[in-house]
Amino acid sequence: MRVPDCDPNPSNEGHKPFLAVHNHDLVILSQLHFLRSNHEVPEVMTSHVMSMNRCGIKTSSAVAHMALQSSGYDNLPFQLKDVYNKVATLRKLDNLPSDSKGALAFLDDLSTKDPDIYVEYKLDDQNHLTNLLWADGVSRRDYMLFGEVIAFDSTYMTNKYNKPLKIVFGINQHFETCVFGYVVIVDETEDIYC
Repeated sequence: MRVPDCDPNPSNEGHKPFLAVHNHDLVILSQLHFLRSNHEVPEVMTSHVMSMNRCGIKTSSAVAHMALQSSGYDNLPFQLKDVYNKVATLRKLDNLPSDSKGALAFLDDLSTKDPDIYVEYKLDDQNHLTNLLWADGVSRRDYMLFGEVIAFDSTYMTNKYNKPLKIVFGINQHFETCVFGYVVIVDETEDIYC
């Protein structure tokens, strides 16, 4: 279709007429999945990815599996980032295990292997982990022998939660460093250290 060079109506001087007919393809079929309307991850595929995540399979591997079944990523009706966004949203809504619950579960699992491990933690009003202290059996025995002088090393706010990680340590009879325990704290107020 040919677009007229000028407006046939002189009263609309400087304006071209609106043509409701497209003179080109809207999108190439191989790029259809880039359109915003095609970024919705179908419920069945979301459930599939979530169940694979619960079995320890990463989201990227789950999507790679679906792409293999669909003969390529171009045939999926979404992009990998869409799946990550959907999974993150569902985890927030479903209140799936958080990092703090995972850490506590890990320490609980260690207690089956090391009966002398010591773990203490505090939760706030919203049931969020605020402070966490742990020391394994070897660290506790080292503290009993060499705990006259202790030191704190602060890895200051370098984790993704901006919470101070404290390493409590000392020196043994051979001038070697002994780790007595680890502490993750919510802040560095005086009450925390008492």
